Amino acid sequence: MAYTLIDTVTTPNPTIDSNQRKLVETTLGTIVLFSRVEGAVGIDIKYKISTDGGTTWSSWNAALAVGDVADNPGDFDIYIDTNNDILLTWSVSTGASIKYRKLTYSGGSWSNGTIYTVRTGNAKIPCITRRANGDIWIGANHSSTNKVWAWDSVDEGVNWVKRAETATASNPNLTDIIPKGSDIWFIVRDGAELVILKWSGSWASDVITNTLPVSNGTVNVLKVSDSEIYIATNTASGIVLYTYNGSSWDAGTAISDNVNDTQPSLGTSQTYVAIVWKDYDGSNYNVAYKTNSAGSWGAQVNLTDDAVEDTRIAAIESSASGKIYTVWTRINSYDIVFDSAIISATNQLSPIFQFAGVDRHALIPNPEFQWKSIYENKFCPNLINFEYKWDIPTINVSTSPITVYGCLYGYSIFMKDTGSAGSTILNIYAAGVLKKTVTIAAANSEYSDIYYFGMTDELKTLDELTVKVIQVADNSSLLKVNIYQMSFPFKIEPLFVGNLKDGSLVTGTDYNLIVSSADYWVIEFNQPIKSISSVEALGINTDIVSFTPTLENGLFKNSRIKINTYSALALSKFTIILQDTLGQSQSFNININHSKYASVFPPYVTSTSLTVLSILNIESYRYSFDEISWSATSSPINNTLDIDFSSQSEGNIVLYMQYSNGSIVYSESIPIAYYTSTLNSNVIFGKNVLELDYSDEVPIDKIEVYYDGNLADTINPTSFTGFDTLVKDESERTLQMSLGTVYYKNNAYAYSSSVYSLLANVAVSPYWLALFCFNTSTNSFEWVEVYSDLMGTIQNLPSYLLIIHKVFYSTYTVLDTPDIRFPGTVLFNGIDERQEPPKIAISTEGSHDVSVKVYDIAGRVLTFEGETIETLFTNYYTLVVTDALSNIIKPGQIHFETDLTYTITREDRI
Repeated sequence: MAYTLIDTVTTPNPTIDSNQRKLVETTLGTIVLFSRVEGAVGIDIKYKISTDGGTTWSSWNAALAVGDVADNPGDFDIYIDTNNDILLTWSVSTGASIKYRKLTYSGGSWSNGTIYTVRTGNAKIPCITRRANGDIWIGANHSSTNKVWAWDSVDEGVNWVKRAETATASNPNLTDIIPKGSDIWFIVRDGAELVILKWSGSWASDVITNTLPVSNGTVNVLKVSDSEIYIATNTASGIVLYTYNGSSWDAGTAISDNVNDTQPSLGTSQTYVAIVWKDYDGSNYNVAYKTNSAGSWGAQVNLTDDAVEDTRIAAIESSASGKIYTVWTRINSYDIVFDSAIISATNQLSPIFQFAGVDRHALIPNPEFQWKSIYENKFCPNLINFEYKWDIPTINVSTSPITVYGCLYGYSIFMKDTGSAGSTILNIYAAGVLKKTVTIAAANSEYSDIYYFGMTDELKTLDELTVKVIQVADNSSLLKVNIYQMSFPFKIEPLFVGNLKDGSLVTGTDYNLIVSSADYWVIEFNQPIKSISSVEALGINTDIVSFTPTLENGLFKNSRIKINTYSALALSKFTIILQDTLGQSQSFNININHSKYASVFPPYVTSTSLTVLSILNIESYRYSFDEISWSATSSPINNTLDIDFSSQSEGNIVLYMQYSNGSIVYSESIPIAYYTSTLNSNVIFGKNVLELDYSDEVPIDKIEVYYDGNLADTINPTSFTGFDTLVKDESERTLQMSLGTVYYKNNAYAYSSSVYSLLANVAVSPYWLALFCFNTSTNSFEWVEVYSDLMGTIQNLPSYLLIIHKVFYSTYTVLDTPDIRFPGTVLFNGIDERQEPPKIAISTEGSHDVSVKVYDIAGRVLTFEGETIETLFTNYYTLVVTDALSNIIKPGQIHFETDLTYTITREDRI
């Protein structure tokens, strides 16, 4: 059998027990293996790490040495959280106490924290987890007292509170502990009973079965979700698996068939559930496993076949890479052994080997795709099989040419008889580079193995695949090697746009959604890229943003473009120019949806409860206002999230959000202005004017004026901050407005400063007006140029434009004398007005009862009832000058005629 010998130690039972974890995998795919190992004085708890799927391992690192505590550690358990921090708990070998230490992760390594005492007194075989609110829980038992205990800590293990000292029906054996919703489930193998103790402020219990063997009980628990939980335990007829569907437990499924089968351990990978256990075949103990997908269990597969030594313990760790990882100890030699297997329902090939020509899938064996988002697959992968077969293996070299562009995918090896002595060794080469050496030890038995390369080894036409058999075991027979190549499609295309956060790839509810709170953005393509010429983005104001791209391995070698995030303005499209592997330039326009945060939050909240829409594919979420006290973990309903602000005081606060999907957590912080009190505003009623006094923290949205109960006018003042500086260049005919933000309908719209060029061919009129506006129809900023007289009259301006700034200018140039002008360059007239929210303007005829409603942009409204007001007329006089043909001479227009008519007109205005 192909497995890896980690070390041979002198410590008995270094990897016990099956209810306790000994293997974990970080979010970056690093495997961490823990064991009890002899130290300088006594027994230590140490760990090794592997960054290549278990092929090679580091030296031992001490998580706990005898010098740290007064006694040797006994049983221990570990838990890895979303920050890759590892929580360690153990009992001392005398059974006198339970201890705890946190290993804090940073930059690929762990630092040992302070040791804290959880319990002083008899307790053993602890297990550890985190509750949904972040609290740490530890459970343990002591068989001689018929009791189990549980403790929790709200301060990362500094202080512990005992939550249970529960009497059991008989001697308790192994226990396990998991979070369930906001509760804790404490699973106890209590003699003949399998019991769940449920904590939700107090304890309740649930008996799953009461027909188990009284002694030697082993148990292991796997939680896939709150509605999919598995418990495996040994029974009088073998290993039995109990399944919880969210409301009830089933009657159990038989996994094995021998009373001596023990030590089950559960894990999950992609859509599969796997179970590993110590199996007895009537003469030997071996490590065996089965996998389940869509409710169907595959056949048993043995990882060991040792006639000399039986196996003490098996432990399993889940992986997102389509594999299971397991470690066990040989009972006689104390060999610590590691192995991995690519799992499927048939135990033959990884699931991705089995598809071709599909439109959508989520079975890419890549750790990043723990974020369970099914994206559009714009390529139809075909697996090309290169088979090498020898009925009688001999030392030889076999080569196959590559005729189709693609990547190296994986291999499978089968040997009918491994031989009676020696070993068979073969090397696998791709494009002349050694990719894998396989050694098959002679054991007079069948051998099979599969291996996944990772799709980052590019294979081009004229490359070669080579299998070199460099050594053959005595009396071996039928060696078959299948090497799989995945071919690429003819045309390069983008697959999706995503977000990198804390090293994990996170996608949205659509395939091209980007979030400014991510660390990086990525654009994934369906095959490798040779080089990148440019990556630009179009802003909603037609601004062009340039990025400095990095080419990285993604699903394939060099198939991913990574760029820094950008938040100064909203982006609507990526424009990418790149070269494919043939050197041909390709250009792509990718429409994108750009959000500042992973949920759509308003800048102002005026209610104690808020419902927002998440734009990520998430399974659960929680929130906090201090990063210490967290809400209960909840599941979104139609991607909507409920936030309770009732515990907060008014003012500017920070909301911390954590979104979970699979084992990946996306975190962000959102500034919120929270105000629930009445609007701070007042209206003073006069005879012919309404004076508004508005000083609330939340910007104003609109004012409604009612005459005798009927709506007479709606005023939409522009509410904004910034826009303080305007740069004018007459020679270049340009204007540039400074940064600012408009608040409109409880949304904030930011403007990034850009240069605007005046129209090149305006009508020959003496005065024009450039208006910097916010378009309420498109929620974007724009410059508008209209004809104007010096009094500022604006004609035919659409109602959806809110004016922020006015700039008057002339299209006539002074030539020779100040009194003669001709069309030419721009002359700014020195009239430059930044608009403020207008006062209430009303018009009445006669007398009316007046009422006013004032709205802020968050939807709050305040009503003012007014007095009867009277109409007040003002006379306006206008001088009109006409020539002999009755043409009106406009202000500033130069005429040399003497036959002019001067008329004074009168207009009454309120």
